[in-house]
Amino acid sequence: LRRAARRATPGIGGLWAQSAFCVIVISGAVFIAMPRGLGTSSFGGWGAAGIGRTVGYNDEVQLGSGGLLKTSPEPVLDVRVTTMSGMQLGRQGEVYYLRGAVLDRYDAGLWQNSELEASNQRDRRYLDEGNAMPLIATPRRATRRLTVMVRRLPPGQSAAFSIWAPVRFEPSRRVAFRSVGAGQSMLISGAEGSLEYSVDIAPPDAIAGVREVGGGVPDAEAFPEAVRTLALRELEAAGVELTDNGFATVGQRRDAIRALRAFFENGTFTYTLSIESAPLGRDPIEWFLNSRVGHCEYYASAMAAMCLSVGVNARVVTGYVASEFNENTGYYVVRASNAHAWVEVEDEPGVWRTVDPTPATDFERLHQPGDTIVSKIRRGWETVEFAWTRAIVAFDAGRRAELFGFDRDQGERLSDRFANAFDRIRDTGPLAVLRALLYGALVFGVVFGAGLGVLTFIEHRDRWPTWLVAIADRLRALFGSRRRLRRDRVAEIVAQFHLALERAGGRPDPSVPLARRLQSSGVLADLAEEDASAARRLVSTLYGWTFAGREPDERSLAEARREVINLRRAFTRAARRRSTEAT
Repeated sequence: LRRAARRATPGIGGLWAQSAFCVIVISGAVFIAMPRGLGTSSFGGWGAAGIGRTVGYNDEVQLGSGGLLKTSPEPVLDVRVTTMSGMQLGRQGEVYYLRGAVLDRYDAGLWQNSELEASNQRDRRYLDEGNAMPLIATPRRATRRLTVMVRRLPPGQSAAFSIWAPVRFEPSRRVAFRSVGAGQSMLISGAEGSLEYSVDIAPPDAIAGVREVGGGVPDAEAFPEAVRTLALRELEAAGVELTDNGFATVGQRRDAIRALRAFFENGTFTYTLSIESAPLGRDPIEWFLNSRVGHCEYYASAMAAMCLSVGVNARVVTGYVASEFNENTGYYVVRASNAHAWVEVEDEPGVWRTVDPTPATDFERLHQPGDTIVSKIRRGWETVEFAWTRAIVAFDAGRRAELFGFDRDQGERLSDRFANAFDRIRDTGPLAVLRALLYGALVFGVVFGAGLGVLTFIEHRDRWPTWLVAIADRLRALFGSRRRLRRDRVAEIVAQFHLALERAGGRPDPSVPLARRLQSSGVLADLAEEDASAARRLVSTLYGWTFAGREPDERSLAEARREVINLRRAFTRAARRRSTEAT
């Protein structure tokens, strides 16, 4: 009877095949027919990643606040640069600056766009697929086309990123579009999820004389006089002459820009994502030029201020840097950590050009992709992820029409799409196609094998050797979610301790061990005996959690957080007392 029951019951392989076939058929039909964005208004941003103190794009810059910025490798954009005929221009080693916000007003450490508040929400235009928007009154000849795929649009209004100078914008689906300063900044809203759009680009000198493109410039009077004094000293050292009427020629103005740019490359500046707060009542730019420790927002702000102080129009720009080129897809992968700030200067009347004052070595360390085996595997995985996002996540009405061969705007049939695909393969080359197929097969094999192994292990756990079961149980306990959460909390407490020591007068250097930094800072001598003992005790506890393998509980973590807050106050009191005694 047992044998007959086993013969009558379908095997696990047949059951998997039947289930997979039904799931593929049903999900494929639902995917093609279901409208995009259904339920967005009800569920909102459920499932979106949380936002913390992490490097990312901002449409304004607030200088002066201290703290530690973390970097995130999460991809946010995929960017392709071609000629107007479709020939690929991007390659590894070539960098493109994607402008998001142009900041032309400065007030006590805050950079903003002067025209953003003045522009009216009624200036928005709803653009559908194939409905392009010219960005200047007199169209200029475009030489390049930028195709941008946004992985996930945030709710509300967001920036449409482009290189300088954009003259035409076209989305892949319906969006609300608003141009601030006629292409100076572009804003989109009314769409969530993934979005693809294209922007036609003209050379900067091709739009010279178009009044509305230039935008405003910050007032030079908003910066301290010390900034102008330093700028004049650097121009004098470089042999650049500045008269009462400014620079006599365009060449002298360009020489001045190069001299000020070289000032930040002289090796006396330190790039860091962990800085102190600017002293109360002191301009953050002047403070940065004295301390010479900061990140890209400080470099860009100081460069723009120095240019403006000697009569060269300049403005701060925030956005992303496209530097990691994926040869398998032909797109640049832009990550959250590629957020950047730089400067645009008017080197000749009406012509604005990009100048990045961040030192080249620091820029390469932050934005150039690594060439390790792990980096190559990650790029291979992201090739598959990009294909999934483009073909599945970003599947909309336009792509549905193209799939069935009735593109409503171009009339392109399915046969034409196959012909175009073969043309792209021919232009790209067979090696790139084979490399993409190899990466795809490798990732599929690894994922499929891992999934099959897990299912087999769960189904036939009793047949595995005892030592292998013990190892699996140990790994599961080691990488449990509760343990990771507690480790993250311990790392956060250590980072807060470092920041407290920086407020006490130490330089920002988290690479130094916490115990050595506490002893070398000299702050223990200024503390009360009770506070000094608490500091040593907390360091010992943190070392035990970090290096000795001790597991903290929720009560111990809460007590450690309270101790850090109390020590931060004690360090601040000691620093004030030291300052009072010195005066």
